[in-house]
Amino acid sequence: MSNTHSKIIKQVQIDWTADHRGRLFQNPTGYANKEHVHYGLHKGSSDTIGFEYLIITEEMIGKKIPIFSSIEVKSKAYPKLSKDQIVWLNMIVKCGGRAYIAREHEDRYILEVWE
Repeated sequence: MSNTHSKIIKQVQIDWTADHRGRLFQNPTGYANKEHVHYGLHKGSSDTIGFEYLIITEEMIGKKIPIFSSIEVKSKAYPKLSKDQIVWLNMIVKCGGRAYIAREHEDRYILEVWE
């Protein structure tokens, strides 16, 4: 993981919270070398996961409902999504969650909705 990639992850988390969108958590995935123990949610799961608030219709006016959200970070060094990442993002959307890609852009990032 590049230093830029780590910086984007942190900035996405900071901005998400500062904008009162919800809460995100870093989600590293992989295998421990000697033990062959898998860690993280699932192969291909996004760099950050958490929830995004959604304010609902009349009967629930003013209430915040958390929606599962997943954000995959892509730096210029690693710009392409893997097949497993695409499967993960599609599954999140199909199950009613929200999925995004945060792409490195100059000294910041651009957040793209995955549909």
